[in-house]
Amino acid sequence: MPILYTDRSTEELAAIAANTWSRSPGIKVTGDITYKEAIYTLTAGTDEAAADIIRICKLPANAVLLPHLCKIIAEDPGTAFNISKIGDLSVDGITTPDDDDRYSGGVDISAGGAFDFLYAARPAGLAGYTTPKEMWLIATLGTITAPTAGAKVRFVIAYSVQS
Repeated sequence: MPILYTDRSTEELAAIAANTWSRSPGIKVTGDITYKEAIYTLTAGTDEAAADIIRICKLPANAVLLPHLCKIIAEDPGTAFNISKIGDLSVDGITTPDDDDRYSGGVDISAGGAFDFLYAARPAGLAGYTTPKEMWLIATLGTITAPTAGAKVRFVIAYSVQS
């Protein structure tokens, strides 16, 4: 039966002819996790609309967003309130390597509660992505019907910075 290796176990294979094992660089494996919280308060009337972009927070250069640790916590924002995608946008205005759905697909938060990023089918969901420069983390709104003025949407963002 063959032995199969992950990227991590390949880095940690025993050194040839030695009674020891190698470790991959610790910061890449267990880098400190930073959490940021950002709150968006819905405005009065119908100010929020489909395709509007919420700038959540900045991610520093060399950050790896950890979408499986990120949450959206919302009061009841209205009849229909959907975030169609979550991605990033360059702070410097140069679009490369922007990707507006890098971290999550659509998340329906219309009932209120706590919601996970939908990251499994996203480019950075499984493989991870290291920001080459400072980036805005953004949420693009999807379906919006009668938003509730004053309702709060809290984004809990987790990331690690690689050295």
